[in-house]
Amino acid sequence: MPDTHAPLNLLTCDEMIDLGMTVPEILEELEDSLGPDAVWKLTGLFGGTETNIPHQHSLARSILTEQLGDQISYWLFMTYGPGRIQIPLGPHSSRALKMAAFRAALLTRQPHRKISRSLGCHVRTVERAKRELVTAGFL
Repeated sequence: MPDTHAPLNLLTCDEMIDLGMTVPEILEELEDSLGPDAVWKLTGLFGGTETNIPHQHSLARSILTEQLGDQISYWLFMTYGPGRIQIPLGPHSSRALKMAAFRAALLTRQPHRKISRSLGCHVRTVERAKRELVTAGFL
């Protein structure tokens, strides 16, 4: 089973919004209710896929509950009811992961050239990301 502990450099939904990214309502509501760890766990395990929310009588012994835990599974059931649901990538999207990586690298005060080489992008991309992060108040 994949590691569900969130790396320290994932963005929260609020941070994604501050950076001008679109955050699906399901993730905003989940973060408001259960915190960013719940969003990171849900999107880390199921982001970009469709999953099934079981009926209440089978929720406790479902694979969903086994993987996500009681709290997140119950929240999904109470909010959306049983049935199929699309889980967005959210903080695991390529743009969010890249911005989180830029933030982590820039906070270590590495030279832009070194950051661009390590992240596989142009130095101007690092400079643009830094401007966005400064504007959003993250640096």
